[in-house]
Formats: sequence, C-alpha cells, structure tokens
Amino acid sequence: MAPPFNILAEGRFIISQLTAPTIDALKMLARKKAKKVRAQAVNNLAADAINRHVLQFIEQSQKKSVSAYLAIGGEVDASVLMHGLYDKNFTVCLPVVTEIDSPLVFRYWQPGCVLEKGPFSTKHPGMENPAIDPEIMLLPMLAYDDFGNRLGWGGGYFDRTLKQCRENGRSVITVGLAYAAQQCDQLPVDEFDQALDGVITENGMMWFT
Repeated sequence: MAPPFNILAEGRFIISQLTAPTIDALKMLARKKAKKVRAQAVNNLAADAINRHVLQFIEQSQKKSVSAYLAIGGEVDASVLMHGLYDKNFTVCLPVVTEIDSPLVFRYWQPGCVLEKGPFSTKHPGMENPAIDPEIMLLPMLAYDDFGNRLGWGGGYFDRTLKQCRENGRSVITVGLAYAAQQCDQLPVDEFDQALDGVITENGMMWFT
C-alpha cells in the first residue's frame, strides 16, 4: 500500500559520531542525547498535526485494527487519536507486558475501560478485555533514523513482538509517531532490532519499505 505522503524531515541530529566500548553503552549515550532533543521538540500543535496525519493514513489503509499507546514523558500523545479511531469504528488495542523478555500481548481498548498498572509506568486493559492481533501498530520512540531504525527505552518488547510477527508471517504495518526533530542520522543497532515500516511526524510520513 502506497503512503499518502512521503516527506523527509530537513533537520536531524547526529548520533553516528558517538563512541562507546559496546553497542549497549552506545545505545545508552544515544538515549541520553535523544531524550534532550525530544524534550525540546514537544509541541501540542505538532502533536495535533501528527494525529491528523495518522488518522488520514489509517483511514486510507483499509485496515480495521490498530494498536496505540498511552504516552509516557515526552512521547507524542495518542489519546485523542485513540478516541477518534474508536468513534470511526476501528478496533483499538493497547500493548500489555505479560512477562519479562517476552513479546507483547495487545488487549482491546474502549473509552472508559478500566486500566491496570504495568511496568515502566504503563497502563493497559485487564484480562477481561480480549486479545487483539493489530493490523497496524503505532509505536512511540526516543528517536528514529534514515533507515527506519527506532530507539526506545531499551526493554526490547516491541522488537520481540515484531520479530515474532515477521517470523510467523503475520502481516502488520509498523508506524512510529515522533516529532520531526527526533530524526537522527544513524542509530546504533544490533541483530535484535526491528526496523519500522514508516514514521509519521508533523510534516507527514516517511516510508521506509
């Protein structure tokens, strides 16, 4: 499916010049720098534009089930988008950490549903809500690069989930939500990292595959 737009962000910050003895140490340095960049990029008007672009993309995708997230810290707020998707009869779900070092499970979400506390300050629907296999997965991030690589908090849950989906042949479109300023030149990656299909910023969509 062709994306409705494909606009590259003009400004990006430099990660490739960071040096560290191991890939994990390099990622830690990258997260520290990316957190500062994102903190300066947070903008309500930009977040509104991102949500409009995401809704446009999903409506044109002909998919029906979408996993979103409840923002932590400076992540792009997707809560208004979740309500908009629900009102347009899309099936919305949220990620659930069930076990350490395991893929995520996604549970059905609806406005007003009871949310339980999860690890890393997350919240999610309880066991009474059915599990969903989303066709589109929206992901938060600290940074992304020109190749679709995503920098998260380091838990690896989304990477394990995407790896499982791709190895099992289950089709899912992965789209990161970020401010344009969060784009960097090249993130440190290892064999466990899973690249995104696209990233949507206030400027539009960057499509990688």
